[in-house]
Amino acid sequence: MKIGVLASHAGSTLQAVLDAVNDRRLDARVCIVISNNSGSGALLRATSMGIPTAHISSVTHPDDSARDTSMRDILLDRQVDLVLLAGYMKTIGSATQAAFDGRIINTHPSLLPKFGGAGFRAALLVPSRLDRVAARAQRCFRARQSSVRDRRAAR
Repeated sequence: MKIGVLASHAGSTLQAVLDAVNDRRLDARVCIVISNNSGSGALLRATSMGIPTAHISSVTHPDDSARDTSMRDILLDRQVDLVLLAGYMKTIGSATQAAFDGRIINTHPSLLPKFGGAGFRAALLVPSRLDRVAARAQRCFRARQSSVRDRRAAR
């Protein structure tokens, strides 16, 4: 299976996928990493592993439609079977959604849309369809208090 990963930040979810592929726990290959952030850790991780990357943002494509078409075309050119949203914080356009209908997985750590957190806007992820997205797997768990304290202290 060929995976296209969309990520905006550090790339920790991307790294988990790469580790699973490397350890043969996942029979797949990450064939492209796309980010809206030219300095993202995800792009750096991918580059260091020899994985092709693309920076697609309002800087590279000021027009929303052109940005969407470019993303779709890159994913299609790489013959992606599955699109993984790994902390991707931008809208997925209608052309990309249509091309990969039923083959886009979001790894958001909360139960959307109900528990999106402060500042969450549904339009960031899957415009007009978020309330109809089928959850394939989700689990609730309690965070260890030390984890919560550590994260707060780091801020």
